[in-house]
Amino acid sequence: MDSPDSPITEGILGNEQAQRTMINRDRLRQQQEAQDWLAIMQQEQGRRVIRTILSYCHIHEPSLVANNAVLTAMREGERNVGLKILYSCEATAPECWKEMMMTELQTAVDAARLVKLADDGEEN
Repeated sequence: MDSPDSPITEGILGNEQAQRTMINRDRLRQQQEAQDWLAIMQQEQGRRVIRTILSYCHIHEPSLVANNAVLTAMREGERNVGLKILYSCEATAPECWKEMMMTELQTAVDAARLVKLADDGEEN
């Protein structure tokens, strides 16, 4: 049996300590990241930026581009990033996420009303 002072025992204990340190660092990084997402989502400006980024990522559009595998792959990559952002926002700030979605829905409804008014005006 190896003594407590043997190089093998010291190596094993050192590895365990290193693993605990890495786990603690990862936990702290995750906590900080969650706080950062919450800070972004609590601000109207932050929610607007997130909406803009998600629109760039085409998360509400099909990724498939007919007869163009390269563009399809690129869109899938963009969509994957967008889905990760969406998940991070929704998981860390669900109330802010709901507020952002309601704002987006209201914006779409208002735009549809303007189009209808414009169409009605052209008919007269």
